[in-house]
Amino acid sequence: MFRRRRYRLSDRNLRCREAPIAGVSGQMLEQFINTNGHPKAQFFAKKEEIPRDLLQTLRAGDIVLTLGAGDVHTVGKEIYNRLREKKSHDAAPAS
Repeated sequence: MFRRRRYRLSDRNLRCREAPIAGVSGQMLEQFINTNGHPKAQFFAKKEEIPRDLLQTLRAGDIVLTLGAGDVHTVGKEIYNRLREKKSHDAAPAS
C-alpha cells in the first residue's frame, strides 16, 4: 500500500537554539538510518536543497512530513509552492 519511506536530513533539523550535541549530526543520522533497515536516507548540507530532490521523486498520493527545529517548516512550504506552480503551468492552455 505504501511505498518505501525516504528520509531527507539536514543538520538544521537537529538544532535551533540549543547547542550542538557532540557527535550528533545529520550525516551520523543518515548512516544510522541506512544501516538499520531504511537504506533510503540522504543527507543534505543545506535544507534548501531538499525540495528540489523531493520534487524529482514525489508521485501523486505521496505524503511529505517535515520534522525538525527552527525553520525546517519552510521545506514543506517550498515544496507546496513549487507543486502549485507546476499545476498552474500544466493547466495553462498552450500558446
